[in-house]
Amino acid sequence: VQSIGLSAHGEHQDFDRARVDSASFPAGRVTRSTLQPGWKWSASVGRARGLELCTAPHLGSVITGDMTVRVANGSEYQYCAGDAYAVSSEPHDAWVEGEATYVAIDVTLPARA
Repeated sequence: VQSIGLSAHGEHQDFDRARVDSASFPAGRVTRSTLQPGWKWSASVGRARGLELCTAPHLGSVITGDMTVRVANGSEYQYCAGDAYAVSSEPHDAWVEGEATYVAIDVTLPARA
């Protein structure tokens, strides 16, 4: 059994309108994303990385706020507080909807050999 406090002992990254706190374990990685109104992946993260769309898969649960995800084929999905979500590695963009701060927990499992 292992425990890491995300706020005090985890890893932290700050982006435009975002804070990401995470902890890594042999069984996977847990990330808490706190995203402010106006945050958009392509503008806040992608631009700095020279990317237009995210290709990382996401599996998690929304604590507060609302998020819209648009995949490359144009389909859109919305998630709000209390929702669980799974986003594949298909290229996608995402943004915070409305004026509430968005907080979510993502879980990343290690790739199988």
